[in-house]
Amino acid sequence: MKYIKNNKGFSLVEMIVAMIIIGIAMSMVIYNISIIFKTRVDTIADQYKTDIRNVKDSSISSDGKTYSVLWEDTGTNFAYILYSDSDIIKRVDLHPEIDVTHDGGNVSGSRILFDSLDGKVIDDAMGLNGAGEYLFMNSSGDTSTVIIFKETGRID
Repeated sequence: MKYIKNNKGFSLVEMIVAMIIIGIAMSMVIYNISIIFKTRVDTIADQYKTDIRNVKDSSISSDGKTYSVLWEDTGTNFAYILYSDSDIIKRVDLHPEIDVTHDGGNVSGSRILFDSLDGKVIDDAMGLNGAGEYLFMNSSGDTSTVIIFKETGRID
């Protein structure tokens, strides 16, 4: 009697090992994507801190110019604009996935002005100031916070 050997296909053990390897690879990819989004929120907050510090430093060493930062909601995303008097120095449009609040409310219209003598946050013409907590959040719920203190002008 002749036996016909059929070597076509995979064994059950080979299939299970392949599924385990694919599962491990997928979990590593998902974990790395979540880290990228968290880093992105942190990077945006760090860039905002840098821009605010530059505005503060420019205000202190200014040649009579007023430097400020103004937030706006474009309808699809948030943006902040750095001004020297009425001239735009820089505009930063955030990704539509990023949401920003100021002291728990709408960030749009928040303006930050620094005193040219001591760097403290001062009120604008309407008696408002941009000091307080800025919360940056993405759609995954990752957050990063920037705090600007009115009394000292410190930025954390």
